Amino acid sequence: MLSTHEDIVLHRADIPEPARYYHSERAIVVRKGLLIEQERRYLWHELEHADRGDTAGHCDPSVEAVVERAAVRRALPLKSLRWAMGQELERYRVAEMLKLPEDWIQFRLDIATERERRELRDLQEGLWLEETA
Repeated sequence: MLSTHEDIVLHRADIPEPARYYHSERAIVVRKGLLIEQERRYLWHELEHADRGDTAGHCDPSVEAVVERAAVRRALPLKSLRWAMGQELERYRVAEMLKLPEDWIQFRLDIATERERRELRDLQEGLWLEETA
């Protein structure tokens, strides 16, 4: 994930928030001690801020909502969801395999476009999708 962002430095530190992107330093600081699934979630989120060029103080709820949606789409593209559903595993097992929080998998399903939902429904009728309705 960071390999495509060679200009961004990752630090782990004791900070109150889970993670923060500092545009002027091109750095992401992640709170020490997070589980790998949490760390990956926050890295995807902060990388989205970096790609948008967001500067300090990007806490506006509407901006955060847009960033979160884009981050989860990047972390879980349709190809990954198709693969996961093809495994016929419970969602928590897929979350473990993808090293992402289970609630993020649900969130990705919740924001799926109608086209994505049709494609996933065709793949495996009702395995997870009926839970998102």
